[in-house]
Parts: sequence; C-alpha cells; structure tokens
Amino acid sequence: MAYKEKDTKKWTAQWFETDIKGEKKKRRKKGFETKREALEYECQKN
Repeated sequence: MAYKEKDTKKWTAQWFETDIKGEKKKRRKKGFETKREALEYECQKN
C-alpha cells in the first residue's frame, strides 16, 4: 500500500513481513517522488 505524506508531499511504501518467530511486522520506506516508484519498491520487497 502506497500513500502520500501530507507534510512532505512524498510517497511512502508500506508492506508486511513475517519474522523468524512467525509474527507479522509492518515495514515502511519513505521519500519516493512518485506513486509508481513506491509501488514498484513494495513489489520487490514481497
């Protein structure tokens, strides 16, 4: 899921990963110029 930060006007990629214990963890990476870049990064991480 990608969303735009209101204060910085940049896009953030957000995804869930499962750790060694089997717990889901929310991960984020901020600072993308376009929504497309954020979504492509998410796909690479999954």
